[in-house]
Amino acid sequence: MRALSLLAVTAALGVAACGSSSSATTRSNRAGARAACVKAAGSGTTAAGASSTPATTQTTPAAGSATKQVIASGNASGQDPCARAAGTVDDPISITLRGTSEPRQSATWSWQISCEQQNGAAAGTGAGQKTLSMPGSETITLPSASPAKCEVSAAAQLEGSGDVHVSIVAPH
Repeated sequence: MRALSLLAVTAALGVAACGSSSSATTRSNRAGARAACVKAAGSGTTAAGASSTPATTQTTPAAGSATKQVIASGNASGQDPCARAAGTVDDPISITLRGTSEPRQSATWSWQISCEQQNGAAAGTGAGQKTLSMPGSETITLPSASPAKCEVSAAAQLEGSGDVHVSIVAPH
């Protein structure tokens, strides 16, 4: 099977790095940092004050539901923090982004997904952006039915100061 290259996918989709926030508080500086972050879903760099970690933590399933696995997560703190996460999901049924912030506030989220079929052929790509209240979650629409593998990247940025956490979760 041909391996997906997350950097190649994000380069093709015009993805930039997470904006590094400064202490400047003007609207234009915040807008620029926010734009850089929301374009960051999937870039290969991490902004100052941010971290991204592949994870294997599992949550306890509700009665009658599948176990959810955290595929990747990221954290950031400071002024206009941007958290990023990126990971690979084999045989995805669904993929959900989850986020929290302290203090509670809205965040601008962006995500990208690129999937392939069992034979290695491309199965589709997708991307999105929206503002969500934290804590929050968003289920990503898979770009095709029953892909063999999907690479997913996500970024969440606060406007103002605080801590933000984003994770990519899938049933397994």
